Amino acid sequence: MLPSLPGSPEKGVFDFLRVVANLVKWRRGIRALVMGFGSGDMAVRTRRIASELGIAGNVEFRFNVPRDEAMRLLAQSKLMIYPTRLDAFPLSVLEALSCGTPVIAYAIPAIRFNYAGTRAVIKTKPLDIEEMTRRTIETLESDAWRGWAGKPWNSQRNTHGKT
Repeated sequence: MLPSLPGSPEKGVFDFLRVVANLVKWRRGIRALVMGFGSGDMAVRTRRIASELGIAGNVEFRFNVPRDEAMRLLAQSKLMIYPTRLDAFPLSVLEALSCGTPVIAYAIPAIRFNYAGTRAVIKTKPLDIEEMTRRTIETLESDAWRGWAGKPWNSQRNTHGKT
């Protein structure tokens, strides 16, 4: 799982961490990735909050990664959690979709307008951590999203279209 991160709290990284904390209660071994562009101070703060929530061991932090690596990580992810509170055109959502990765996102105006008919963008009430958690669990438990996002799935190897 990936959020779009951290530059500022409006990008939703702290909401993402709260969702991950809820997910860890559902499934202890859940793994999450925080990826994006962030200053040193924001990176330190993000790691500290993950530690305070007791999920530091479940979260990998990758700041300021090269674009090709970011796209590879998106393609390998089961889904992307995008709890941003403010955006004009969420390019990271488009990038996730281009990799066949579904997105759970707050239904902010930019998401509602740009991804209105996109089934692979699952919209939740803004700032509703519980709904975002519930929709994430539903998506992870369901195989239906794989067809929405166009991602092939090989369940025996637990890889996305890789042999």
